[in-house]
Amino acid sequence: MNIMLPETLKTLRRKRGNTQDDLAQHLGMSMQSVSKWERGDGYPDIELLPAIAAFYGVTVDDLLGVGELRKAEKIAAYKNQIFALRNKGDVPAALAIAREAYAEFPMDAVVISSLAGELWSNAHNNGDWSEKDELIRLCETVIHIATPEQHLLRESALQLLCYTYQSTGNTAQAKKYAQLVSDDALMATLLEGDEYIRAEQSLIMTNIDSIFISVIGLAGPKPGFDDKRKLAITLAGIALFDTVYADGDHGFYRTRTSTLSSNAAQLYAKLGEDDAALRCLERAANDAIADDTRTHSTRTSPLVAGTEDDIAQTTKNYENNTSYWRLNSLKNACYDAVRNAPRFRAVEARLCAYAK
Repeated sequence: MNIMLPETLKTLRRKRGNTQDDLAQHLGMSMQSVSKWERGDGYPDIELLPAIAAFYGVTVDDLLGVGELRKAEKIAAYKNQIFALRNKGDVPAALAIAREAYAEFPMDAVVISSLAGELWSNAHNNGDWSEKDELIRLCETVIHIATPEQHLLRESALQLLCYTYQSTGNTAQAKKYAQLVSDDALMATLLEGDEYIRAEQSLIMTNIDSIFISVIGLAGPKPGFDDKRKLAITLAGIALFDTVYADGDHGFYRTRTSTLSSNAAQLYAKLGEDDAALRCLERAANDAIADDTRTHSTRTSPLVAGTEDDIAQTTKNYENNTSYWRLNSLKNACYDAVRNAPRFRAVEARLCAYAK
């Protein structure tokens, strides 16, 4: 029995607007039996299938989902053909296949989305927007017929509408769709002058901060990496921040490099590399103190030049300052081998002076 039967029964009943009891009475059975079928806890006897199909006005194949499976197989075959052609860079041929699929399945959101994508690629490559109206109509259709589970198709359609209007000079409409998809990167491309510069710089700083979370996660316990791999990940994270803030104008983001340097120090200590551990501890302390003593400044690093580090706009989710947390981390037993070293004591003393 096809596994799609339970969902098909529920879908047909909801479309018709009847109850489980309506079908049960038609079949001369209990409502509990129909309920069990819809839950997938059991299936009707094969001789009941024609009666169930007739009740809903469908074929037995439709009832079993055979038609949907065949449709899905055909659409998948079309998608594979399109991918193979796009893999070769043959956009016109891919567009032709997408049109074939659309001719066969004109109301399928996946197929419509695929055709819209090929139309956009073809227009973008050739600079010929003569099929713009068709592209817009297809995207708007996807937006209206996509199911909640197909939200990515809807977002893709909104992005294509934005790109299409942008490419054809209608910036106002492009911005409208960019706002609907809530894509800051997309919106940034529609701005001009200083607005464009600040939007792109804001994306750089937002993305590098998101990378910080990912670095912490990858160097944490969940992936199961050994300490050497964790250390390499952590050092790469520090290097990324130092690349964005090349002039040392990290500002608030000293909290991030302080945390990463502290984590690197612990990993070096576990690996028995005492000198490297102390070097990272010194960096962690320097960054913590720099964060705790920073004032309003304007950055000069190439990627973020002109952005403000405004301490008045900074928020945090803890009461103590960064130096306090770095000082607290020195209690870790991994530092026992270097705890009495002059450099360790110097770090400890400096953090004590600023911790609160």
